[in-house]
Amino acid sequence: RGQRQKGARFGLVLLTSIFTLSYVDRTAPQAVKTELIQEFNLTDAESSLPTTMAYALFPIAAVIAGWSVDKRMADRRVLLAGGLVTWSLCTVLSGCSRGLTELIVFRVLAYGGEAFFFATAYPLLADYYPPHELTMAYGILTMALPVGASLGYGIGGVVGAAFGWRATF
Repeated sequence: RGQRQKGARFGLVLLTSIFTLSYVDRTAPQAVKTELIQEFNLTDAESSLPTTMAYALFPIAAVIAGWSVDKRMADRRVLLAGGLVTWSLCTVLSGCSRGLTELIVFRVLAYGGEAFFFATAYPLLADYYPPHELTMAYGILTMALPVGASLGYGIGGVVGAAFGWRATF
């Protein structure tokens, strides 16, 4: 327990990359909100519903994900992979939405998939790193949140301008 496990750095880089992408995914759509409003003929308040509902329901998904990890419903890596597949698929489907209701459903499900990532990432790092290195690993992982959020606005704006709002998903 006093030594870093083999593959710890790779695991940290992989998890940090996923964390970063999850926040790019959360913020990029905000950069194309105007296009979304125009295509679906929404009010400003309506255009906020996909993100609002996803954030509102995320805590429920996070508790379910945490409970699943704690109860060892499956190997943490399997739960992580399932969450990533759900998040990725629902993100792609968000870009295929034909209306506001579909977009809300897909964004809520995408965030639900992300909840499993969040619930598994920290315990996986605890498996890889000894206690005296774990706080630094957590710091690196958490650094991905503001980095991903700031990248999301820029990437979303560039991709949205070049290819339309759907491509931001």
